[in-house]
Amino acid sequence: MNYVVRRGRRIAVITNDSGIASKPRGRKNRDFVMLTRAQFERLCTTRSAATFKVFLLIQFLIFRSHTKSIRLANATLAKYNVSRRQKRAALIELETSGLIQITRYRHRSPEIAIRGLP
Repeated sequence: MNYVVRRGRRIAVITNDSGIASKPRGRKNRDFVMLTRAQFERLCTTRSAATFKVFLLIQFLIFRSHTKSIRLANATLAKYNVSRRQKRAALIELETSGLIQITRYRHRSPEIAIRGLP
């Protein structure tokens, strides 16, 4: 382990086999979703894992965008192995359970808002 002195302090520096100092590890970029107990209990009654995935992704996208509603495209869900048919079934199931409110548009992605539960 090598040491470097900066501003009067000794700092440990990790070097690679090539002798080049590597950068210190920074803060990890992690995704975050917050659910209420009522939302979690309603999600536990869903029939498919795709429904769970869709709701968590909607919750995360709304949290990250700082808006009350988002547009949910098929390509966004394809990254998480959810097909457009699974998306449709999941949105119908989430709407009937009262977790989300959907505004549908012809030939466009639906606009989804999360309902506040009592």
